[in-house]
Amino acid sequence: MQALLHKEYLVNRQVILMTVIILIVGGFIMADSFQIPMLLPLIFGALQPFSDAKNEDLSRSDILINSLPTTRKKIVLSKYLFSIIIVFFYFSLVYVINFVMPIYEPNTLNETLLSGMSVVLFLALYYPLFYLLGPRFLTVGMTVLAFIVLAVVFPLINIGARNKYWGIETYVNSLSELQLVTTILIISVTVITVSYFLSGSIYKKKDF
Repeated sequence: MQALLHKEYLVNRQVILMTVIILIVGGFIMADSFQIPMLLPLIFGALQPFSDAKNEDLSRSDILINSLPTTRKKIVLSKYLFSIIIVFFYFSLVYVINFVMPIYEPNTLNETLLSGMSVVLFLALYYPLFYLLGPRFLTVGMTVLAFIVLAVVFPLINIGARNKYWGIETYVNSLSELQLVTTILIISVTVITVSYFLSGSIYKKKDF
């Protein structure tokens, strides 16, 4: 597993370095009056698997990996673990900057955890679709997904804001930090675990 994660790092290190630079510079540029928004690591975290898939498709490293003495379940697991590690790194970077910079205010635990869970849920949706559709997902699938986001998700967010998210926001704010962390961890681990087994099942049947 360590070798697979190291391979992921080698394939993506240039993109990660560029992302960190953009995240820091863009964060200071886009920062409002009190902090760098968590929206930035959320966006870059969601883009991580796309750049990984593009690099892998160009280098055809998937063929090489499948010729090595490792299982396909471990290959899929390395994808999930690496993406989650990178997402955690991006969020931690912004959180630390907002915490140590005297001109900014630290991000709240609710904001950080909910933003992180949003990316985890996105990864749980992305990988099964990617393994099912292959490189086509980077074009056709993403076009459909973008349409769904624009036509359904954004309007739903606006409707939710007008209706105070049907009491969900109030309920979340009423939870203690321990209850919030526990709830988010349970939801995230459950969803990502189901997604992993689904992706593993799909990937196991693919031919190379």
